Order: sequence, then C-alpha cells, then structure tokens
Amino acid sequence: MVAKELLEWTDINPLEGVQEALKKHFPGWEYSSDLDADIPTNDRDPKNGSYAVWIEDGQEPDERYANKSADDLKAEGHVGPTVLERQLHELDYFVETSNHLDVQNITLCTGSRHRDGGMPSGYWRGRFSVNWYDSSLRNPYLRSRRVWA
Repeated sequence: MVAKELLEWTDINPLEGVQEALKKHFPGWEYSSDLDADIPTNDRDPKNGSYAVWIEDGQEPDERYANKSADDLKAEGHVGPTVLERQLHELDYFVETSNHLDVQNITLCTGSRHRDGGMPSGYWRGRFSVNWYDSSLRNPYLRSRRVWA
C-alpha cells in the first residue's frame, strides 16, 4: 500500500475515499457516514506509512474460520484483514474475475475495530457492504481471511 498517495487521494480519509471510489465500479453500502471516524483502530494503517500484505485468496473465506468470533481468532493469534485491505481486495478480485468476494459468507475484518469494540466486516449481497458485528458473535457465515503482513 502506497500510503502517501492514498492519503492524498482520499483527503486523509482512506476508508471513506476508497468506499466512494468502489461505488464508481459497482453498488456499495456502509453502515456509517464516516467509516474513518467509526473505525479508528487498525492493525496496519497507511497513516503510519506504506506497507505490503498478502491476503488468503478465494471467493469465500476459509471454512476453518467459521464459528469463531473475532475474540476467538484474536486469542489464537490470527492475523486478519483491515477494512481498507478488504475494500482493496474486493476491487482487485472484481478486476481479475468480474465477480465479487463473499457472495455466501461474510469476511470479518479482524485487523480493524469499531470505536465501540465491534468487528467490521465486508461482503457482497448485490452491493459491496461494510457492516459490523459484536466481536464475540460466532456464526458459520462469519469468517476471517488470513493475512501475511
């Protein structure tokens, strides 16, 4: 991630800026009018400089993460995507395949936290959506993706 350019392009609001850019390519929705204010905690953040990640590929997140809450995954030492990484992964996957990620499941963005401690997520249900769940919630459709940073 090239931090300086991304921050300049999004006016230092990378989550909102990228979400709005995605809407130029396909429909989108987010639970908040200011994702950057509502999701202040990120394991990796372009505001701290450039970095590179590799996200486990596949249209759906791996089943081995099903029925595990974000709290469970954190206790296991799992490294998952931030909201920004999930947004950019959506665009990359769409450009490469003309399809979308998470058409049956939901990726928990365990590398980010909502200001109230909740867990942001990303998924496709006719539009790319950014939502959030309680960090203790377990569900077979809520899963994370492995990230190597």
